[in-house]
Amino acid sequence: MEYQVEVEEGIEQPYVGFEFECMPDEFETRVEQTLTEVWSLLDTAGVIPAGPPICVVPQIQRLDDEIPPPTPWRLICGFPVEDEVEAEDPVKAGTLPGGRVATTVHQGKLDTLSTAYLALQVHMMQNGMEPSGAPWEIYLTDPAWEPDESQWRTVVRWAIR
Repeated sequence: MEYQVEVEEGIEQPYVGFEFECMPDEFETRVEQTLTEVWSLLDTAGVIPAGPPICVVPQIQRLDDEIPPPTPWRLICGFPVEDEVEAEDPVKAGTLPGGRVATTVHQGKLDTLSTAYLALQVHMMQNGMEPSGAPWEIYLTDPAWEPDESQWRTVVRWAIR
């Protein structure tokens, strides 16, 4: 797949989620389970997600970090929310960064997402950009509604300075 990388002006976005570790072959199942748990928690608290589900990859912070990261993968999966919320373990509250963000869209199976990260790395290296924090994924396609994995769309974003 050929990736189109764009640099956009992002806005800070609070989120809530759960942090967990998993092996690559557990990724899809663990993400689905985690997002279901977070959705249930938000529903119980009366908090409406402010967008599609996300997954932050804190193991990747620099251009020379290994992609995919060493196993087990450490991830934070959840949902953006309108306002910051207080959270107690095991819930993590955070903020996706605003400012300049390198962005690309991956279409296809989640087990090939690393190619989108590599496209972002190459673009940043070629254009003298440095990341400022961890990248994150935004899942635009719900597998329950679209069973054809080749049609799944995932945005990969990485804040830059």
